[in-house]
Amino acid sequence: MQSHRRRGIALLLVLAASVIAFTIASAYLTTQSTTVTIVSNVEDQAKARYIAESGLRIAAAYVQATATWRDDQAQGAWVSNASYAGGTYSVVGEDGADTDGDYVISQPTEGDGDLGDDSGDLLTLTVTGKYGNAASVVRAVVSPGGALPAPKYHWKLDETTGTTAVDSESGADGTLTNFTYSNSKWTTGQIDGALSFDENNDYIALNSFPNLTGDFTITAWIKPNNTSGDQRIFCDDYNNSSGYAFSLGDESGGNLRLFNRTVNPVSVDSGSVVTSGTWQFVACTHDAAARIRKLYRNSVQVGGDSSAYSGAWGTDSGTASIGGEVDGTSEGVAQWRFGGLMDDVRVYDQVLTDAQLALVATGDTGGGGGGGSTLPVETLTSWTTGTTHTAQLGTNRLLIVMASMEDSYDRTVSTARYGGQNLTQISTVNWGSGINERIYMYYLNETGIQAATSSTIQITWSGSTDDSFISARMYQNVDQSSPIRDNSSAYDNDGSPSTITTSVDVEDGDLIVAVAHSGNTGGYSWNNSFTEGTDQGGSTSQHSTANRAISGVSGSITASASNSNTNRQAIIAATLQAATSSGSGEGGTFAVRWLP
Repeated sequence: MQSHRRRGIALLLVLAASVIAFTIASAYLTTQSTTVTIVSNVEDQAKARYIAESGLRIAAAYVQATATWRDDQAQGAWVSNASYAGGTYSVVGEDGADTDGDYVISQPTEGDGDLGDDSGDLLTLTVTGKYGNAASVVRAVVSPGGALPAPKYHWKLDETTGTTAVDSESGADGTLTNFTYSNSKWTTGQIDGALSFDENNDYIALNSFPNLTGDFTITAWIKPNNTSGDQRIFCDDYNNSSGYAFSLGDESGGNLRLFNRTVNPVSVDSGSVVTSGTWQFVACTHDAAARIRKLYRNSVQVGGDSSAYSGAWGTDSGTASIGGEVDGTSEGVAQWRFGGLMDDVRVYDQVLTDAQLALVATGDTGGGGGGGSTLPVETLTSWTTGTTHTAQLGTNRLLIVMASMEDSYDRTVSTARYGGQNLTQISTVNWGSGINERIYMYYLNETGIQAATSSTIQITWSGSTDDSFISARMYQNVDQSSPIRDNSSAYDNDGSPSTITTSVDVEDGDLIVAVAHSGNTGGYSWNNSFTEGTDQGGSTSQHSTANRAISGVSGSITASASNSNTNRQAIIAATLQAATSSGSGEGGTFAVRWLP
């Protein structure tokens, strides 16, 4: 009886150990599975982000290069689930800009929903990239009304510590004055950091800031504690006799005012447009030649001169300031000091347009636009095989089509078209004896792509073939006047070596496309940093394509492909020449601001 009990206990211990082992193993396997899933999700998310960013570049480049985009596109979906890099992207275009950062373009304050009614309207592009189960969204504001210039003076207020407000443009640094425990006054803002003013005696003294007499624009983000009390946002009025100031709540609560003491009328005002406790973008402009002042809230004009003012714009010999009148003046007291948070104060030495102000509100620091830069050639679609290739939105596009065959006769192509448009031959190679091989490389430029009436590729051989192949891919940012910088080819009839090569000249930003064909079936592998696109095996031969983007290289690059079942083979390579951006679009320069 005792031995049975021992055996029973032993059996229970074995079973318990088995349960524990199974539990540990299950937990381990679950952990491993979870780890693999997490890694896979992270990789998919990164790919989705890449697809989204690529789609946004494609859409922005299209707008910048296409004069008729406002007529061709409508508010809403522009592209739906276009294939790209193993995933898809979709593009939504909306009139206006999200100036208050709530991810919604409110109508009519931030946009009117009509892309075609005003050539100066901003455009917001939202692109969703998807890969597997992952999705990523990116946005940008396109300003067709002219690229944003760099500010003349710019106090970002991002310092986080100390008593100096740095001017990142002209060195007119400001000194924090009367800020108690100044480090605690640095805080989070609308664009990175901000500064908190106490509406009592705080201000920033701009000791080296010059008088403004010509055209100017002053902008700032503010989050006021209240909206009354003559709060100075920016001023140069120490002597109270001939200076100017940009103020909040001067005369009535919630209004903006720009005044100069030597002109008539002295001031222009808005209605009660500013609210307390929320971030708002405010701006004023002065057109010296037209003698017109304007006021803006969230990039929308809310006040200004209805006709030219009279008198000469006055200047003040005292110290300019941000956030309040300086000490020592009759208005250097609490009544004229700002209370709340202030961020990203700028002064431009020109009058910005409404569209440019909206771009400033997004945090764009300007200085771009103008054209003349080389845009690298980019892939626009995935590689396809067969007779269908769907064009995608893009600019300066080039469709590349490869065709090859094997037969006992030397067959040639009698018709090469895409959507009814004739393709231009880049090169062809014929080789072999008894059994003939031939490959072609063609292109169709932007004009032809736009004129195409379908997505059908038509390759007609001069007779029947034992094997035939078609592959295609579309690119953008290709020079339309001279799309092919260089091309070359090579062939080998004796079946060795297994690697076939040819070289082409390249410059930075170009892209090489290549096609190889072998008289035996057997997969290709591409060398020298080329990325394989297609690898088609027929009944008796093999056809493969690849490309390589060129960055930071100028000279000669060798296209190289190795076949796993060596036979007679040939290769063609061509360099797609990168386009130069003219920034033309609707006839002016553009600025593109990516949003967080």
